[in-house]
Amino acid sequence: MKFREKHPEILERFEKFWRGEDTDRPVLVLNYVKDASVAPPEYERPVDRLRPEMMLASARCKLARTGYLAEGFPHFFVNYGPGVLHACLTGGDLHVRDERTIWFPHFLEELEDFERLDFEPEGRWWSTIRETTRLLLAEVGDEIVVSYTDIGGNADVLASARGTEAFL
Repeated sequence: MKFREKHPEILERFEKFWRGEDTDRPVLVLNYVKDASVAPPEYERPVDRLRPEMMLASARCKLARTGYLAEGFPHFFVNYGPGVLHACLTGGDLHVRDERTIWFPHFLEELEDFERLDFEPEGRWWSTIRETTRLLLAEVGDEIVVSYTDIGGNADVLASARGTEAFL
């Protein structure tokens, strides 16, 4: 069952809040660990966590491990790093150094040398992001709200492509 059909009262409370109407109490998004015995998926290298099947395993783990109260609801962030649009441009890439961080290497020497930045819709990272999102929606989309990745703002993407100090 889709979230909208399963939790209409949560949506109604959020809608009232955003319209500035009386919600009779604060909107509370609460979650808790309901089953700590459910272990997150294991992988050999930190970059493996970005593989579609590992993201799916992480979403299933979150569903099994987490309980929700008040307006809390099951959700999963398709996380390829803030500003991942950088990795989807010609010359861009991303590096995973540890369990929690993603870095975007500089690839623009001079902004004036580039008439435009080209988006690669069939490139490695955009294809992986699309594949991951589709897989999650197909496999657990009825149970969990799947977000889209944070592609980042234009200035952030340019700053990571050029280097923040050089860009400024």
